[in-house]
Amino acid sequence: KRAFYMGPGGTTLPDQSYYMSNDEEMIKHRANERDVIEKLLVNAGVEPLQARKDALNVLALETRTSEFTMKKEDARGATGTRVTREELKKMVPLLPWDAFFAGLRMEDVGIEDGPQIVLHDDNFFKNLDNILCNPNPNMANLNALSATDAAFGSDVALQYTPSVDTPSDGSFDPEDAAALRSNLRYMLVSTFVPVLPEDDFAEVIKPLFSDLYGIKERPERWKKCYHSTEKAMGGHMSQMYVEKFFSDANRESAKAMLEEIRGTFKEDIKQVEWMDDDTRELAKSKLDQMVFEVGYPTEWPEWCQLEALDKKEFANNYIKTEKCKAEKQRKRLHEEVDRREWSYAGSTDVNAYYSQKV
Repeated sequence: KRAFYMGPGGTTLPDQSYYMSNDEEMIKHRANERDVIEKLLVNAGVEPLQARKDALNVLALETRTSEFTMKKEDARGATGTRVTREELKKMVPLLPWDAFFAGLRMEDVGIEDGPQIVLHDDNFFKNLDNILCNPNPNMANLNALSATDAAFGSDVALQYTPSVDTPSDGSFDPEDAAALRSNLRYMLVSTFVPVLPEDDFAEVIKPLFSDLYGIKERPERWKKCYHSTEKAMGGHMSQMYVEKFFSDANRESAKAMLEEIRGTFKEDIKQVEWMDDDTRELAKSKLDQMVFEVGYPTEWPEWCQLEALDKKEFANNYIKTEKCKAEKQRKRLHEEVDRREWSYAGSTDVNAYYSQKV
């Protein structure tokens, strides 16, 4: 059966060190993020004073999240922790989990006979109530400040102070709610940046990518169009590409090469000295059961219907395709795992991957 995975997210900077170090370089990165968030929100219609407060709240909440998130080197090998919905409620009692799953139209997740919940970082969830009740400990009175307060004109708010050094009353109050609303405003705007007017949004966010990743220029328009289309309807593009450029003969030739590699592995298994006979038979059985998919899936899945798209409505097309993909994910949650499921790359990509399912 499939499972519903949950984990920490919502941080803009690459890793914890960007939030939890007071090196001059890291403070500059945080200042840059603050300024970019503020400009994005102003351009989205938020009042300038509120946009600055929102930016500081977002940065504070991302810092709190980083404090309780496992290190990326540990996350690579993490398998997750299975919990029921009742166990999740006890772990994070502040959140209305029944309403949360109902809002996702996934009412049976985490209950008997429904898809299981897997927490990718259970330590984060064990501390989530604490984060929500104290999202900006260093500026607890932020929403009461005015534009002339010194906190807005300096980088004092960018200094990292461990949350354990700041008192918390353990209750969820209006200041905490305001900090979460700040984060929701930013997440909404940042999600739609690729489909909003470029001069007001993509151009504003460019300094952040330049600062973090050295990207000096935005992609050319044709590249943006290609990648936007591929992301929204990669399956349709793959099928069109295969029909025009990837013949059955090419696919069979590649599969024959893979079978030769499998045969060579079998011969190696017979000869390796460190394997006992039982292990050797298990290895041969595993090798025999591996499924090869080359170029495109043996059976094309069902794609989103595109009749509702309009050539003149880029943003609305984006919303429609994202809604369709979300609906497909909801359906997949209740489907049996398909060993041949094509997961990671379109047929126009040069790529390879191994999945333990196959």
